[in-house]
Amino acid sequence: MATVYPSARTGTAQDLMRVVTKAYENRLAADGTVLPRKTEAQRRLLEPVTRLGGMMIALVMELVPADWTVAFHNKLFLGLAGGAPTRSTPRPRPCAPRARWRRGSSARPGPRRPCSPRSRTRPSWGTSRT
Repeated sequence: MATVYPSARTGTAQDLMRVVTKAYENRLAADGTVLPRKTEAQRRLLEPVTRLGGMMIALVMELVPADWTVAFHNKLFLGLAGGAPTRSTPRPRPCAPRARWRRGSSARPGPRRPCSPRSRTRPSWGTSRT
């Protein structure tokens, strides 16, 4: 049986996390998975210290300037992602230059086609392939 930690409804993402956590606990119970139990010493000594550490980190993150917080988050999540580069802006679409050229060259729009090179061999959108 899962341990129930009472918490008030907040109307935030915490309520959603409560639902997700409960569903996961129900799935573990249905699968017969038994998690290791915490000893009383862990509950009394380790849990309060780690919770206090988390609250202190949250307090510090609220007090520092926003750009420091964003830089910290970027460094943290880049480390968690294994150093994979991230893009803050979407990649330019390959058909954008062609679309700009076509828009300037004709007054009326032409048929809409996908942006891939194979689009020249396919029929225009809306026509049948019979």
